[in-house]
Amino acid sequence: MKPSLRQLFKNIHELHPPSKLEVFILAKIERKRKKIMREKKALILAGLIGSAAAIVYTLSAFGQDILQSDFWSVVSLAFSDINIVIGNWNDYVLSLLETVPAVHLASILAPVFTLLLLLNFYNNLNNLNIWKHHK
Repeated sequence: MKPSLRQLFKNIHELHPPSKLEVFILAKIERKRKKIMREKKALILAGLIGSAAAIVYTLSAFGQDILQSDFWSVVSLAFSDINIVIGNWNDYVLSLLETVPAVHLASILAPVFTLLLLLNFYNNLNNLNIWKHHK
């Protein structure tokens, strides 16, 4: 008949584990934790490289479209005819909003947001790692 788990724990003082077992278990846990941290850092770094490449691609692909849009013509009006712009500032602001290339702006901001998010994850991972070593 097999002893129950409760009986095993009652008789735990009778069990004599090897003296170095605790050291081996803690070392294996630490190696596993370091491996997981390395894997997380590698994934985050791969994401950082990917989002940086996406930023470069979107800037090169859509940069000319943004510069050639009517938005820049309306913006340049503020520098050439400032008195007219001040007199009709609310119409000027509305025409700026109408000509903003929102799709191009969003396509550039999405990888920038991803890059900043991954930088935050990397920073949190490093801070967590530092705090565990100081305890």
